[in-house]
Formats: sequence, structure tokens, C-alpha cells
Amino acid sequence: AMNFSTTEFMLGRQRCRQWVPLITDQFRLRHVYQIIGFNLLSEASGSYYFTLHLTTMCAPFYTSEQICNPNPKWELDLKDIDNTSAPCVVLRIWQCCKDGADKIILTWGVHFSGLVYIGNKLAEIQPVYFKSNSVIFCMQGGYFTSHYVINTSMQKPVPFLRNVNVIDTLTDKVIYKHVAIKTSHSEIQNSYNLDKLRRLHSLQVEIKKKGIEVQNIKDKISAKSGVHLNNGRETSNSPGPSSHTDSVRYAPKLLTMNSLNKMLQDKPTKVQRQEMVKINKEIEIAKFKTRLLAQEKDKKKCNDSTVKAEIFCNCSDLMENYHILNRESEKIEGVQKEPDSTPRSVSYDKHSVATAKKNVAARIALHLSHTETFGK
Repeated sequence: AMNFSTTEFMLGRQRCRQWVPLITDQFRLRHVYQIIGFNLLSEASGSYYFTLHLTTMCAPFYTSEQICNPNPKWELDLKDIDNTSAPCVVLRIWQCCKDGADKIILTWGVHFSGLVYIGNKLAEIQPVYFKSNSVIFCMQGGYFTSHYVINTSMQKPVPFLRNVNVIDTLTDKVIYKHVAIKTSHSEIQNSYNLDKLRRLHSLQVEIKKKGIEVQNIKDKISAKSGVHLNNGRETSNSPGPSSHTDSVRYAPKLLTMNSLNKMLQDKPTKVQRQEMVKINKEIEIAKFKTRLLAQEKDKKKCNDSTVKAEIFCNCSDLMENYHILNRESEKIEGVQKEPDSTPRSVSYDKHSVATAKKNVAARIALHLSHTETFGK
């Protein structure tokens, strides 16, 4: 679905058409531009605000303004939110208390495609037709809510009940959606394919980035020159009585190429031109420093590679020397073990010689004794 601004939706072609629940509809958080609370129950009076969470355990990524009314109407400003493509959120409505501890009034887990359509006429959307602690979401096509909060027990008929896409079964109520509808041939247009959707998404991202850059430049210029730029109009920051138009709140509008070009084509003043020149110089200096740092980084990488290669070569030489030293040590240990066996062999030979001498001496003595006996 395309994004339309609030004025285009309320005053343009979308208001003339009756929204039809199609099974291909996919609502996201970015399609919601207003949230209404009806019949909020509380023990004491006070202001109300709501928070949005991705899950029940997550911190809030959006917090609304505080409104002191049991039927508050909040306008959503999601231009700085990154979670606008979320198909479901957790909504908590809080009441501000005097002791500082805010109280949770209700908690809803909302899947936007699962809400029922209740019409596009604001006169029919009244608190009397809803139960306590009800929430209404204003999106493209009209108003949506949960079918459980519609008060059907009234004697007075609910005017928007004919628009609700819910049917009664034997056990419960079921939400239905159409698979196809009949329409005139002039209103049929080609839908987007995947490539076109990607290009459209990229274009929207670029437009958003350009808008942020333009706003940052405008903020810098206004901070330097003392002039506040508000939607292309210059307003002085000097104190003075506030006009009635300052209290009027407008719904957020989608940033388009036309609005972006209009902002860029506004003729700046002399002071603004000087500031723009100064900012451009600062940007160029920052770019030049960035290039120098990138070159220095490349040099450091080359030096690191050379040092790593040298360290690797030195480690290889050290390992080779280590292996050579191990082989030499083994040889030396073998040589030292060989002399240890020599004394054993020498002592063995000496013992053998001594034994042989004794045997020879014994034989000689025996021979002499036999000789003397023979002589006698």
C-alpha cells in the first residue's frame, strides 16, 4: 500500500472510496497516524499517555504526549522511528500519578492486519458505542479496532456495525476478508513487482536521508544565525506573545520529492549563505582529513604485513635451528654413552688375566711337586 499524507487521505480521493477488507492487505505501524482511547477507567483524575513496544519485555521505542482527557486522541509522529515496518506492536496506556509512579491502564498486543474496520465517518465513532478501555486506530481507509470492544448490548443500534468485517458462528465471531472484488476498469492499475518495490524502498530511504541532512543543515544555520526555520518560514527566537496558530497541531506528512525540492529551492539570506559556505568548508576539510587517515591506514597495513612476513621467516629459521640442535644433542649423548662400556670390558679382561695367572701358577706348582716326588 502507498503512503498518503493526512490531507490527501482526509480531503482527497481516499475519502470517497469505501475501504474493502482484502486478504492481501498488510498494515504496518507506518500506516497509523492517530490513536484514540475511549472510556479509560481510572481511580483518580490525571493525564494519559501511551508507549509502544516490540514485545512485552522490550523497552518502549515510542512515547506519546500526555493528554488530560478520559477520551484522548494522540497524533503519531514516526519520522524518527526505525520500527515503522512492524506488523504488530504492544500498546500500553499509562496514567500519570501524583506520587510519580505511573499506573498502567491497559495493555494490548496489536496485530494491525487483524483489526476490524468500523468505517471512515468520525461522527459515528463515539465513546458510547464502545466498552471501557477501548482503543481506536486511525489508518488509511478509516478507523480500525478490535471487535471485542464494540458495545453491541445497547438498545440503540451501532451505526458502523454494518461495516465491521466479522461474522457470527456457532461458537465465536470470525473476522473475514475478501479474496477478490469487482471494480470499474478505470480504477484498475498495475501493482508493483519485487524489483519495483525494492527501487521504491531505496528511493524512500534516500529521500529520508536527504531530509535528515537538510534538517541538520537548517538546524546548524538557525543555531548560528539566531533564526528558527519552521516549514520554510523564518521565525525569530526572540521572546514574544505566542500566536494562536502555534497551538494547532498538524498530522505528520510524508516527505516527498516535491516537498524536498521546495525546501532546497528556498532562497537563503546573506547570513545563511555565509554559514553554508563555512559549513561546506568544514565538510571539505573533514573529507580531506578522512582521505589522509585512510592513506595512513593503508600504509600501516602494508608495514604490518611486512613485519608479519619477517616474523614468519625468523620463526622458520628458529625452528630449523632448533631441530638441528636436537640432532646434535642426540649425537653427543650417544658418544658419551660409548666410553661408559669401555671400563667394564677392561675390568673383565683384567679379571680373566688374573684367573689365568692363578691357573698357570697352580699348574706350575703341581708340576714342581710331581717333579720333586719323582726325583726322590
